[in-house]
Amino acid sequence: MIRKIAIWIIALIIIAGLVVGGIHFKDKIIKPSPSPTSSPTPDFDHRLLTIGIDSRPTGMLFYAANHFIPTGKFRIKPILLEDPNERWSRMEAGALDMSFATFPEFVLGASRCNPGKLISFISSSRGCDGIAVSGNINSIDNLVGKKVAVVPGSAGHYFLIRTLDSKARSTSEITIIPAPTTDDAFNFFIKGGNIDSAALSQPYLSRSVDAGKRIFVSTRNFFTIDEIICASDFALEHRKKDIQDVLNAYFNLVYLIRTNPGLAKSLITKQSGRSIEEVETLLNCVSMMDIADSRAVSRESIEARIQKVQQIWDIEGLPNAKGKIRSSNIIDYSLLDNATVNKTLFDETKPPEIPDISPTPETSPTGIPVITPSAEASPTKTPAITPTTKASPRSPEPVISTPEVPK
Repeated sequence: MIRKIAIWIIALIIIAGLVVGGIHFKDKIIKPSPSPTSSPTPDFDHRLLTIGIDSRPTGMLFYAANHFIPTGKFRIKPILLEDPNERWSRMEAGALDMSFATFPEFVLGASRCNPGKLISFISSSRGCDGIAVSGNINSIDNLVGKKVAVVPGSAGHYFLIRTLDSKARSTSEITIIPAPTTDDAFNFFIKGGNIDSAALSQPYLSRSVDAGKRIFVSTRNFFTIDEIICASDFALEHRKKDIQDVLNAYFNLVYLIRTNPGLAKSLITKQSGRSIEEVETLLNCVSMMDIADSRAVSRESIEARIQKVQQIWDIEGLPNAKGKIRSSNIIDYSLLDNATVNKTLFDETKPPEIPDISPTPETSPTGIPVITPSAEASPTKTPAITPTTKASPRSPEPVISTPEVPK
């Protein structure tokens, strides 16, 4: 009897333990852990807004855009990241608020991870991207069999593919020399010795010319490559008003460039720390878009372009280039729809044109001086000219001739 009671007690203890354990397990299942994006990360700083840039000239505009951020808010902090893959991974992790890139780079990033949302097209390459060559390469056909340095998945790579395709050529007919960054591609080309060409962007195209190379073709005389700005999902959730301020600041700067280019150059030079020559290169090789230009790029056209660019990357054989992209997940035009330019900031900025003033005798305070040569000073004994009170100020001045010296 005692034995049976002991067995029942043990059984009850086991059942009670299972019940308590089940309740605890159920509680853990029902109550999900807090989302990592539900609160700011430890290094979140409202005083700064980070934006990833690369060496492309347009990147320096984001230093100058600080001039148009309302006083007492935050400062835009550009962070130089030459590897686009690093930019996208930081965006996905919420470690970057915004990023500047070319459209082909963004599409590749969107197929591989979550680079945030494209919020606006901002500029177009008009000579910023091209192919530098050495030797006797004078046509696209001459590239066949040559070694070309390029950053895989970059704007230069995309431009090279499209350039070759325009003459029914492909990258399978050249030897691609992969480089981690554009700086590396440039150094491979200049210092490599046996590399014939490189797909580069500015300022490396100009540096190639300085090193004795030639720009064979560029976006100045071929198709263009658009540049975009995007924001991370984390930043859009927590800092949407700040991102709106950045976009407005950019369009204010574009307005200044178009209406007062001299002042714009001064602002960009001082804020970015770049030389006036670099700023001139920016303005000569990049076409900035204003609000109307950016809004003219419709959402529908973006979706079609995403499919086209993704297909090119996939055919080229880039890893993970075929990942599914949903435009609803990577496009947010709400900030562009609300973008504004404060034109009152520039109303009194542009000075009037300086008129071309050529003083006439009537406006001259001293009039035309009257020359009265003395008898001793005149080699031809020209009689002195004494003006009368009725002499006109428009009367021609006397011509003083010098006697010809006999040979």
